[in-house]
Amino acid sequence: MNISPVITQLEDMPAACVSFTGDYRGKPQVFAKVFGQLLEEVSKQDLLQVDSVMLSAYNDDPSTTPPEELSFDACVVTAKAVQTSDRIQAKTLPGGTYAVASIELSGPEEYGVAWKAMVDWIEASEYEWTAERPWYEIYKNKPEEHPEGHHILDMCAAVK
Repeated sequence: MNISPVITQLEDMPAACVSFTGDYRGKPQVFAKVFGQLLEEVSKQDLLQVDSVMLSAYNDDPSTTPPEELSFDACVVTAKAVQTSDRIQAKTLPGGTYAVASIELSGPEEYGVAWKAMVDWIEASEYEWTAERPWYEIYKNKPEEHPEGHHILDMCAAVK
């Protein structure tokens, strides 16, 4: 897979998030469940708008974190106050310097390949990747609404 990231400064993002801990790699059903919980909670609070940004925030380095300890947050960026509970939290997702690649994947099975290509690109560049900040997938479409089911997103890898 050929990707062409651009180095960008991302701003901090206030968000409503539902967290998951466990091995999510290669398991689209986990994402469906966690995003389903997120949508249920943000709908109750009227936090979801037509132009809302949805994303996944990955909190760990999968090459060093045991699979059962991996965690990610399913998030909706919102400036509105979030009524927190045991199911949903208000978080400020940190910005900073990121390598951002806009990509289109034919299905969920291509995410791992795309992330590998991102890491390879960073390692060949003058930048270093870091796990000090979350890595993001910022979703640009709903795959179920794409004529071919494609996933359009920005992959954002924290670099220094």
